[in-house]
Amino acid sequence: MAGTQPLGVYKKLITERLPVCYPTVHYTAHQVGIPVRTLQRRLRESGLSYSELVEQTRCELACRLLDKPGAKAADVARALGYTDPSSFSRAFRRWTGMSPSAYRNRNQRLSVARRLACNGQKSSTRRTNLDTDRDVHQTKF
Repeated sequence: MAGTQPLGVYKKLITERLPVCYPTVHYTAHQVGIPVRTLQRRLRESGLSYSELVEQTRCELACRLLDKPGAKAADVARALGYTDPSSFSRAFRRWTGMSPSAYRNRNQRLSVARRLACNGQKSSTRRTNLDTDRDVHQTKF
């Protein structure tokens, strides 16, 4: 896997490792077959540090998992490598500006609005899904 890898390769490795333990920069570099310094340099060229990449990956994964019906914050916390759900909740609030339950509730309302829109009915939701998704996924780390 040597060569220039897109961030997606690093995120995939991080995502796979999160439920087991924290994916260190040494682990990720070893899996990709490059020295740690090279990985750090490539990330820096992309405007990220390794810890920022891990946080970004955790945030994106948390949002995807919370979008699933019946998802529980404690299960999402474990999938992201958190042993304490309250630590996950604090991190999620830092990433998105809302609690996991508020995020889930908002997305359930948006899901209803999407179904209504697909059926040609009006919804009480004023903002579009794209506006809301952009707000959450453009969070700075």
